[in-house]
Amino acid sequence: MSDMAENMLAQSRAYGTSEEREVLALESIADQLRLLVELGTRAANSEVSRGTAEVARADAADKRAWENEGGSLDKGLGASLGIKHSATAQFETGGYRYTKLEDAVAQAKRARPRSTS
Repeated sequence: MSDMAENMLAQSRAYGTSEEREVLALESIADQLRLLVELGTRAANSEVSRGTAEVARADAADKRAWENEGGSLDKGLGASLGIKHSATAQFETGGYRYTKLEDAVAQAKRARPRSTS
């Protein structure tokens, strides 16, 4: 908003009734909301149009930040260093974790209350 427009708005607020000031305030809020929506739409559109290369750079930066916290390494880097990745299934019962389903089932059966029938 230009300085002249701001001065005119300030004058109209100063000399207006309370209802007029309310209307001006609501109009100002509506204008600001429209501006925010427009900026959000532009940002979303520019994100899409940035292209995959820039998004990939941002993802790589996020990954580096995560790796500093003990996150995962790039799969290509791990393979080039001879690192193998494997996922291990875990089964939890009674506060304990097991890698074999049979062990977890046996523990769950042992922990189950016995019926007296």
